[in-house]
Amino acid sequence: MALTILTIAIVSLYIYRVNKLEHAQELVKTKVSTEVSGTIRDATALAGSSLLWTALTDSTGREAYLEPLLLKINQSVIHKIELLDYRGRPVIDSRTISLENPKVQAVIQETVQSSQPRYAMQTLDRHQSTLFTTVVVNAPFSDSPLGFLLISFDLSKLVETLGLPPDVAVHLGTQNMPSTPSREDFWLQHAHIDFTVNSPNQKIELNVTVEQSALYSFLIIVSGFLLMLSAGWLLLHQLKKWSISFARSTTMRLNSLLERAREIVAGKEVNIESDGHNDEISSLFQSLQQILSSQQSLNKQLLTFSRIFDHAAEAIMVTDMEGHIIDVNPALLKMTGHQKENLLGQQSGMLYRDVNNAPISDGSSQSHIAQSIERTGEWRGETYFKDARGQLIPVMLSASRLRAENGKNLGNVALFSDISPIKQAESQLRELSYNDQLTGLPNYRAFVDHITPLFDHPDKNFSCTLLFIDLDNLKMINDKYGHEEGDLAITKLSEYLDTSLPPGTFLCRRSGDEFIALIQNTQNMPFLVRDLRQMSHAFTLDAGISEPRLIQTSFSAGAASYPADAQDLNGLLTAADMALRVAKETGRSQLVWYSKHIQARAQRLNTVHEKLTDALKRGLIVPHYQPCVDLATGRIIGFEALARWTDSELGPMSPEEFISIAEQTNLINAVTVAILDRVLADKPKIHARFAHASIAVNISPHFFVKREITTFFSDRLEVNDDCLDGIVLELTESELSHNTQSIQLHIQLQMLIGMGLKLAIDDFGKGYSSLSRLGNLPFQKLKIDRSFVRDIEDRANQKIVKSIIALGSSLSLEIIAEGVETEYQREELLNNGCRLGQGYLFSKAIPLAEILKLDEYIEPLEQDSARNGLSQKWTQPEVDSTRSGPNL
Repeated sequence: MALTILTIAIVSLYIYRVNKLEHAQELVKTKVSTEVSGTIRDATALAGSSLLWTALTDSTGREAYLEPLLLKINQSVIHKIELLDYRGRPVIDSRTISLENPKVQAVIQETVQSSQPRYAMQTLDRHQSTLFTTVVVNAPFSDSPLGFLLISFDLSKLVETLGLPPDVAVHLGTQNMPSTPSREDFWLQHAHIDFTVNSPNQKIELNVTVEQSALYSFLIIVSGFLLMLSAGWLLLHQLKKWSISFARSTTMRLNSLLERAREIVAGKEVNIESDGHNDEISSLFQSLQQILSSQQSLNKQLLTFSRIFDHAAEAIMVTDMEGHIIDVNPALLKMTGHQKENLLGQQSGMLYRDVNNAPISDGSSQSHIAQSIERTGEWRGETYFKDARGQLIPVMLSASRLRAENGKNLGNVALFSDISPIKQAESQLRELSYNDQLTGLPNYRAFVDHITPLFDHPDKNFSCTLLFIDLDNLKMINDKYGHEEGDLAITKLSEYLDTSLPPGTFLCRRSGDEFIALIQNTQNMPFLVRDLRQMSHAFTLDAGISEPRLIQTSFSAGAASYPADAQDLNGLLTAADMALRVAKETGRSQLVWYSKHIQARAQRLNTVHEKLTDALKRGLIVPHYQPCVDLATGRIIGFEALARWTDSELGPMSPEEFISIAEQTNLINAVTVAILDRVLADKPKIHARFAHASIAVNISPHFFVKREITTFFSDRLEVNDDCLDGIVLELTESELSHNTQSIQLHIQLQMLIGMGLKLAIDDFGKGYSSLSRLGNLPFQKLKIDRSFVRDIEDRANQKIVKSIIALGSSLSLEIIAEGVETEYQREELLNNGCRLGQGYLFSKAIPLAEILKLDEYIEPLEQDSARNGLSQKWTQPEVDSTRSGPNL
């Protein structure tokens, strides 16, 4: 009999403990699944917000709104979230997750390589389990991920919230790292289960092992068994006292058990211990004790869940199957200002609103929220919640269906998060992205959003004029007064334009000192043209910052009309831009309207640019050489190399045209290098025929930027030590007078002289050079500009030529006259002390082969021949361009 009782007790203990372990196992599974899936859903929704797209594509100022957002979502001690860019680097160094962790690095690298969510588990000492997973941040405007959200779950802390008995050990793992018992022990009971956590974009395969030692319970049973044997032995000796003692003891024990049951039902903490008896009443006592102990554990769990409900930061609302509110937590009351008694029994759907404060649900199954819950069991998204004052609160709503274990519908639970700070941050970001911070005007992005719908409309029945406006001489203002004054000048111009342009004009700042104005419905075009031309005249800016200062300036503008000048938006923008370019190149301070002439000019520029690029690749830019002679004897003392180019389709190209285009398109240095290389290659042949002749090459000022000129010649000297003998570099006086980096220029000129090169000032007399600067620069030659030689018959020009010759002689410079075309000019130059010159009187620029055929002395040409040479000068093609670069 005793052995039967012992067996029953052991079997009951085993069954009870198995049930208890399975119950604990189910609790762990439910808790982990709920926490992980809910957090991943929240993170997925966050990843789909435009706030994160903007933060991952804009590195300026994102800390201002990302740090509060990350701080808010990382308040939980269970999970932490880190924002990473597309290469797995933290966008903000919040250090909420240790990115140096190998497991974390592995998850990040797998996510970056696959562009898919990944997860991994880390377990330390089998008592601390951490789950790492990622959520991909995608945007509709990008095919590839913009970044990732890295989430860590402290599963050990999560399990601690369940309040499991201290002797119950829980081990979590994944498929790649399954959970196993901590040790092999005969008394150790295990319960293992595999489960899947479903999230929007991935399934996380986990497993849990729950273990508990049965030794203590077995010892209790054995002790009870021994006590039972002792009681039987005592029963034989105290049979007479048994009935009275049994009745009294049974009554007391049942009363004690009943009292404990009442305390447990009342929710009190009760410490249930064995009464030490070993009889049928003891077995009943133990069974009831186990039931009451299980009920006490369930009460603790209910208390925990109740505290979670009451202290959760998110608002929670529970409804029945008909949508009536049956409970709300304090967070919802605090967020909305409602009283609990006013909400209970109300239809939950009547509290949801759209942006126009209209109900989006009447509690019926026809609402889209109810339909989604009915179809999928959940709904998540942004909506508005009506507070007690009738105001709308933007919230993130997560609603889920509550079901019993048998699948019966118990109602719904909804969680709300107030996203007002996020909405405010989005509004501020939108305002910053559409306004220019300096002038307060709309920026170019706002202009595009404003004008694009006009052209996208199927019925484009409208007209407009587009102005591209550019402040003249902003660089001069910055250099003279400082960049703060320059910014103030831009602001003053924006105010002037805003008040001067016709009412209804959309004015925006494009960039730098450029503005765009859109004038719609330009019906009275003649008056509009007149007003705009008057506006473009010079005006005065009150631009003083530290002290009052008036600055006289102007602006240039290019105008184009739709549909007269263009048929689409891109064409209109291009036409206005071309008109502005012509306005700036033809004198500034004017308004230029787009025309077919400008279009032809632009087409010509593009054609020449393309052909010039091809000509440089094919080596078609070659030097022709014009002799420089002793005006008295005609002896050749040197040559000037001039760039020439003949295109197979366009024919001989004007140097003035293609050099100007080369300067505008950043090809001028390539042209300079091409001419210099050909001159250095031709030099041995020229010196073999004219031993002491110098060869002059006009150098573009662009070649001095970044010291490219010194690098070029030093590289050539490494190949040939005497390759620079007899080479003269000519710099125009006008470029010297505009060069603001005089110290750097002086250093480079000294380096060039040290390499064996000679320097000459070209076109002297046009640039208004400072005499002190001229005396300090290391030049050996001075060339009189051809305009003074051409008009030397004029007495004023004669005085200028004499002054230049006297100045050059006083500075020990070799004087050379350019453009000598008549015998009278030659004689006047000789009479005034200038012995060297070049021009059509002696020879035009000719190819190398013809140079090698010349005699050492050149006789002046007859007047008719000189005039024929003049008639063969380069003429400018029919394009409207007055700008010319250095004549290479």
